[in-house]
Amino acid sequence: MSQALASHHLRQLAKYGFIEPGPAGDNRERPWQVVSTSHDFRAAESDGEGQDAVELLDRYMAEQALAQLTEWQERRADEDPRWTELAGTSQSLLYLTIDEVADLRRAMDDLFTRWVRERPIGEPGKRPADAVPVNVTTVLTPLRPTASGG
Repeated sequence: MSQALASHHLRQLAKYGFIEPGPAGDNRERPWQVVSTSHDFRAAESDGEGQDAVELLDRYMAEQALAQLTEWQERRADEDPRWTELAGTSQSLLYLTIDEVADLRRAMDDLFTRWVRERPIGEPGKRPADAVPVNVTTVLTPLRPTASGG
């Protein structure tokens, strides 16, 4: 990728708040840093083109989470056994109203936000020495009711 194309993409990421200029080591360097470790994209807040982008991002995040799960499964035998007990997938089928899903989403956001604020990206001194990055991807999907009501 050319420097001009890379610069264009970096400016676009900065324009939408994904990255910001980082501290420079000298006058020649122009480093960028990630602004956030959490992202929440919602189609309801977008127009038609924005909804298409949100759907693409939803699929990308789900595919990335699946790839990370597959990579974990390939190496978990070599990791601390406590990780094997905790990491992986879980699934729950719940019968909820829209308001209850909103409450659930707020509760999850509040829980995750605690660690995001306490351990900001780029500040390793603010997290425990044994902390590792953990991907938590949530997927809330309303299902079609079945004919049997189940």
